[in-house]
Amino acid sequence: MHNRTRIQSRRAFQLALNAFRWVQCSYEPSQSETLLDASRSRSTAWGIFPQGAGVGATGLLKACQNLLILDERLNVSQFAHLSVEEYLETQQPGRFSYRTLEAFVSEAIF
Repeated sequence: MHNRTRIQSRRAFQLALNAFRWVQCSYEPSQSETLLDASRSRSTAWGIFPQGAGVGATGLLKACQNLLILDERLNVSQFAHLSVEEYLETQQPGRFSYRTLEAFVSEAIF
């Protein structure tokens, strides 16, 4: 049970990290399904997000702990507030610097 909880928390953390990175480096708000697919498809050290991993939009928002929101009218995901993005850039520079995001996208594309 404890291992399962640890793996789930790592999964949620990695899913949220991927989603935050995609939202931060996108030029325009991502469609909900597009963001979900991109966040799940990113390979990780644990190999935990194969295609069709069973994580839905609700699971993604839960993993992001309300720091991302879904605009249901436009069906796009975005940071809940500009301060979320500012926090990530200033307090988590190793994970959200321009170079880190550039490498993240490059790995995902190639």
